[in-house]
Amino acid sequence: MFLPDKPVPHELLDEALTLAMRAPSNSNTQPWHLFLATGERRVRLVDALLAAVDAAPPAIGTAGLPPQFAHRCRESGALVYGAMGIERDFLQD
Repeated sequence: MFLPDKPVPHELLDEALTLAMRAPSNSNTQPWHLFLATGERRVRLVDALLAAVDAAPPAIGTAGLPPQFAHRCRESGALVYGAMGIERDFLQD
C-alpha cells in the first residue's frame, strides 16, 4: 500500500513491473492487467476494485481461469509434467 498523497517514483514502478513480468502466476498463464491512476481516478478505481472483490471473490485455480488463457494452462502443464516423465493420459484418470 502506497501513501495516497505521495507519488510512486517512476523508477520504482519500472523495477516492480520488470520483476512482475517474471513472477509465477496461476498455471503460469501471466494474465496480467495493469492500471495506473492518480488523484480522484485512483480513488474511484480502488473503490470499484474493492467493491468487485466484496461482491464476488476472485476464483482460485484453473476453474476460474478465463477461457482465453486455458491453452496456456494446458501447454504449461504438458511441458512441466512431460519434463517429469508423466504422461498426459495418466493425469486424465
